[in-house]
Amino acid sequence: MRQKRFLLLGILAAFILFWGSTAFAAEYYTTPDYKVDMAVNENHSYDVTETITVSFTEPRHGIYRYIPQSGSFYREIDGKGVESTYNAVISNIRVDGYNYDTDTENGNLVLKIGDSDTTVDGTQVYTIHYTWDPGDDKIDGFDDVYFNILPYQWPTAIDHAAFTVHMPKAFNAGDVNVYAGSYGATDGNAISYSVDGTTITGETTKALTANQGATLNVRLPQGYFVGARTGLEGVPFIYGSCLIGLIAGGVLYFLFGRSKKPVEVVNFYPPHDFTPPQIGTIIDGRTDRKDLVAVIMYLADKGYMTIEETSKSTFTFHQLKRPGAKDEPDFIREIFTGIFPSKASQSVTSESLKGTFYESVNAATAMVEGFFTAPEHQLFTAQSKIARFAVAAIMVIVMVIFAGAQTYASEGSLNLFILAFILVISVGFPAASFLCFYNTAIINKKSYSGGKRLLISLLWAVLTLILISLSIVMNSLPASVALVAYGTIMALGILQFYTLSRTETGTLWYGETLGFKNFIVNAEADRIKMLVDENPSYFFNILPYAYVLGITNKWAKNFEGLTIEPPTWYYGYNTFNTFDCLLFASMLNHSMRSMASDLITVPSNSGSGGFGDGGFGGGGGFGGGGGGGGGGGSW
Repeated sequence: MRQKRFLLLGILAAFILFWGSTAFAAEYYTTPDYKVDMAVNENHSYDVTETITVSFTEPRHGIYRYIPQSGSFYREIDGKGVESTYNAVISNIRVDGYNYDTDTENGNLVLKIGDSDTTVDGTQVYTIHYTWDPGDDKIDGFDDVYFNILPYQWPTAIDHAAFTVHMPKAFNAGDVNVYAGSYGATDGNAISYSVDGTTITGETTKALTANQGATLNVRLPQGYFVGARTGLEGVPFIYGSCLIGLIAGGVLYFLFGRSKKPVEVVNFYPPHDFTPPQIGTIIDGRTDRKDLVAVIMYLADKGYMTIEETSKSTFTFHQLKRPGAKDEPDFIREIFTGIFPSKASQSVTSESLKGTFYESVNAATAMVEGFFTAPEHQLFTAQSKIARFAVAAIMVIVMVIFAGAQTYASEGSLNLFILAFILVISVGFPAASFLCFYNTAIINKKSYSGGKRLLISLLWAVLTLILISLSIVMNSLPASVALVAYGTIMALGILQFYTLSRTETGTLWYGETLGFKNFIVNAEADRIKMLVDENPSYFFNILPYAYVLGITNKWAKNFEGLTIEPPTWYYGYNTFNTFDCLLFASMLNHSMRSMASDLITVPSNSGSGGFGDGGFGGGGGFGGGGGGGGGGGSW
């Protein structure tokens, strides 16, 4: 009894599943007739006209027609199955007598025929025109026409179907094969065809059930098609843009980007009493976070505050006096106020500044930049700034053209979404990685110590090589073309770093700053001793400037063998039995890096279906193995 109960439940479940699947798969129309008239062009494109007769069983708006844009051809070559992908360009779309919309979905062009505010019923005839261009067949030894002339994903039975194919020139009628039936069929029992000159005609001999179609395969001699789209049509544009871009970038650099050679003037102290942020900006044209962190050291050395190290990465700042407007520029006072908002703030911990101090740093950065925007203080000429922007714009144009050519090669059209994706991922990431490498290794040397800069530069270089290699492997263009494009993009990226000409004032200050820097690096022992005798605090006065110039340790090495009293403004966690300048400089470097990382932190608030189980026919293909086809439905 129990076994019978289980048997009945099983039968009921199977019935429900069967009924449900057929109910959900049901379409609201039948297809009495499906005609295809196709002209094959000499460039391997197909002008297709489909006349689809449907009979609606209840009111509907119209039908869908899915036409594959991307997919694969499956051929038998020398007894082996060979897959080759295609990205077809579908153009000249027209539907007679009906409104329609086009869209793309899962590698298909979707034709939505009909009106949303109008329904139709009974028999309707839809005549669809389009050109389907798969481009070059990417095979050697022969050409062919391999096209699914009746769609394999049509959801209803097709009572009768007929086709006419017009070839552009003579061919061997014995090399024509037509397969009909389910996907993978290798026989033509369901269809008959004949060849008359350059025309192939055929029709079904019995009704095709839902999801059955027909495939035409005509094997042709190599060279039958001439002028097929290769996907490489964008290559000349790449070469042209690279050549023009390099020439234009070079001209802009030579006309506007070159500075006069500065005259280095030896300075024992910062020229014009410039502060560390000003010296840091003069040396490379940028106000960095490091330039502003050095102000803490500068304020302590000037007697405005002391720094107590309470652990390896925490500090307490003690206020001694407040700088006045006549004492220090506004950006120095902004940093001080960011630490000590008022006179009442006598002692402030670094922990209490997290999440707020960055606001003062941002404001001070804007003030430093404001100082250098005044006409009498400008470091770089307006013409060179425009030229630099133009070089960067040229680089972006080359990137867009390169990405567009990749898009066309891979997709067969300039799909804006794909273009944007390739521009960012395949072109933008490698370019950005390289610019980060070059900036770290060559341009912005003051941001990191020598060893750290070398490591970070090496990591950026490795990442750049990996990204470029992956892009070339995934690229639809030849590797040589990609290398030319990447080389040009990198060259323009480097060029835009240097297309910046200094003003007379900027050149003067730059030469004085270089002289000051070179003295810090190469100072003679006798000169250092003399300066220390004149000013016992000389080592500490210059230390903030050595820090922004990235030469702290080199400055400290100049004091080896000299007796220097430890500073009164820095004390606490690390104590010295005997003060050592190099050890102190190394410790201070670590402290400044901790402050930079902790204090200046913003609070975080496929087309025609897969291979399937179908085998290969003697003619080199099977039903559904060609291009085109697709499916449809009603709405």
